[in-house]
Amino acid sequence: RDVRVHQILEGTNEVMRVIIGRDLLGN
Repeated sequence: RDVRVHQILEGTNEVMRVIIGRDLLGN
């Protein structure tokens, strides 16, 4: 799953990064 996360972060947009960051903070 780490590889998948890395791929997403590498090919994600700023918006997606914000969403992921918020999800991590919420978690």
